[in-house]
Amino acid sequence: MPGDVILIKEVGGPICGVALAKETWFYDLDFEPLDRIRSKYGDSICGDEEFWAARADASFATLIELAETTTMFPLDANKRDRRGWVSLRSMQLSLAI
Repeated sequence: MPGDVILIKEVGGPICGVALAKETWFYDLDFEPLDRIRSKYGDSICGDEEFWAARADASFATLIELAETTTMFPLDANKRDRRGWVSLRSMQLSLAI
């Protein structure tokens, strides 16, 4: 949601940045074809052919426009699953400080 704080984590690594959510979009890909999303947002997403092919069978898409981005001192996160994002409200992510 707009105004949410977004922690940016390296794949398999620490949290290394923070940003604010400026705008969010949620899509059910049964009703909004991925090709239409690619046409509208593809230049901003900067995904290559492999990126789009990997999402060809997805059911949902969440897009978040970021604002006020900044780097931070690396902070370990105990996240071991494959989800692309996790809500801290769910308490499923613990931070090692």
